[in-house]
Amino acid sequence: MLIHNRELGEALAHVLADKPASLMRGHGAVVVASSLQEVVGRSVYLQVNANLQGKAMAMARNVNYLQPGEGAEDTSVTRYGRDWAVWKHQVESTCSGGHK
Repeated sequence: MLIHNRELGEALAHVLADKPASLMRGHGAVVVASSLQEVVGRSVYLQVNANLQGKAMAMARNVNYLQPGEGAEDTSVTRYGRDWAVWKHQVESTCSGGHK
């Protein structure tokens, strides 16, 4: 749902709490982080992982997800430094029509 008033904004903040993202019915997702690099990284990998999960679910009845303690909850492993450089280059190339 589109957030267009304070009550919906507060409800979204409550749903997000300490989570990095939430799906919004009919409007994609909202992603939060402490930096632009992290928001972009989370957004990119949210889509990548959703596609992979969809494919895995189509192939198998039971998908074997990571369990607590297997590293899934550790988001501090990367700050998307190398990925950020690639994404930035792609945007710069697209915006300049491939010319600097």
